[in-house]
Amino acid sequence: MKSVVIRDFGSFSVRRDKGLIDLLIEKRILVIASCGGHGRCGLCRVKIKTAKDMPDEIESILVPDRLLEHGYRLACRYRVNDNIEVSIPVSGALMVLSNDRAIKHVKEIQKRCAHIELANQSNFQKVCISALQFAPWN
Repeated sequence: MKSVVIRDFGSFSVRRDKGLIDLLIEKRILVIASCGGHGRCGLCRVKIKTAKDMPDEIESILVPDRLLEHGYRLACRYRVNDNIEVSIPVSGALMVLSNDRAIKHVKEIQKRCAHIELANQSNFQKVCISALQFAPWN
């Protein structure tokens, strides 16, 4: 078993080689990934402190070198093979929804964001931020 500490969410024990996105989903720490977590959009970026594994080919394409150098990885591509600390950015291309009431609004956010081409991530971010601002969280 390996330990995954997710900043602001807690510490979790997971089996070796578990996908990080699987853990996030299991613990209801959802990240926006327009591709459904299949390694095509690059939106599920997380910062992993002490990551020892090298990024795979897909991560190398979707995550800029400057971010890889600072520990950013794709949750959908990362397999837990060591004890790690994870920070989930709440800005830029990634937004976190952990509130149970917020989960029902993910489909609406995905629907509003679905028409935006991947190449134009700044528009994607604006639409998602807009969708989050008007969602009835409380």
